[in-house]
Amino acid sequence: MHPFLLSLTILFFFATSLRADTVTLSSAKDSAGTIEVSGDVVDYTGREILIRGPGGNERKFPAARVVKVDTRWPDGFEQGTAELEAGNYAQASELLAAAARADQRPWVRRLAMQRLMECYAAAGDVATAGRLLVELAKSDPSTGAIQHAPLAWFATDKVPPATIAEWLASNQPATQLLGASYALSGSDRPAALNVLKQLMRLADDQFAPLAEMQSWRTEIITAKPTDVARWEARVKKFAEPVQAGGWLVIGDTRRQLHESDAAALAYLRASQLAEGQPQLAAHALWQAARVLGDAGHADEATKLARQIVADYPKTAAAAEARSMLQSAE
Repeated sequence: MHPFLLSLTILFFFATSLRADTVTLSSAKDSAGTIEVSGDVVDYTGREILIRGPGGNERKFPAARVVKVDTRWPDGFEQGTAELEAGNYAQASELLAAAARADQRPWVRRLAMQRLMECYAAAGDVATAGRLLVELAKSDPSTGAIQHAPLAWFATDKVPPATIAEWLASNQPATQLLGASYALSGSDRPAALNVLKQLMRLADDQFAPLAEMQSWRTEIITAKPTDVARWEARVKKFAEPVQAGGWLVIGDTRRQLHESDAAALAYLRASQLAEGQPQLAAHALWQAARVLGDAGHADEATKLARQIVADYPKTAAAAEARSMLQSAE
């Protein structure tokens, strides 16, 4: 290569590798507006983002204000994220695992691990997804991954009892919440409820609401209409990213009370809010289809079953929906 071209290549390499990060934030004064802050992202947790400016000064902003981060992503991160969104979980998991290993920045590795957690959860491997959440919580106790965490919102046997007990005994709120959600369906329910009560007392806008909504699961059989009305008022006060599970529990309870229309609406709301959680979204839709079918609304139930198969083909609910559609033919 010509020396001049070689020097240009070297300059381009360093300019690219040393390019500052750009963080887009929502405006503190105008929620509809945004601002951009350039510099080096030093850390990014579930609580805040720390940015070092060109002069070395550091500024902190609440994580809730972060709209987007532009940085030098490790190989595989962006493609892995795209594969995850496309539902290609096997390809996504390989790319995201490689990305998590490749980057030395802790906050970037956490983001790659969070995407990997979402990938396993979407594929139905909640045990592996849960283990990834545990590792994330060790690095960042306030991890924002809790919003897409593979919590149990209905009984399941996909996580070994020993693993559930280990999670429940943790001193990390995210891991405790995870363990309690699975323990509610087993012999450790009293311990799980005790953990949930402790988490509900935290001054936290992520863990406390999720713990409270999890505790409602123990009252599905005994709740009265006034209890469910109170839950609905509560869930509407929580941030939308954590509401989905609460609406699912409300749907289960409305169904138990033989309030078919109200149950279906709650299930549909849960599905709409379960962004990035296809297993939960599909399960909620399937429950809506079942309650509508039981109420004599066969056409509406069939439409929802077809939607599940089309939108969430790799979920457990899709398998049940396919069976229903085949039986109806």
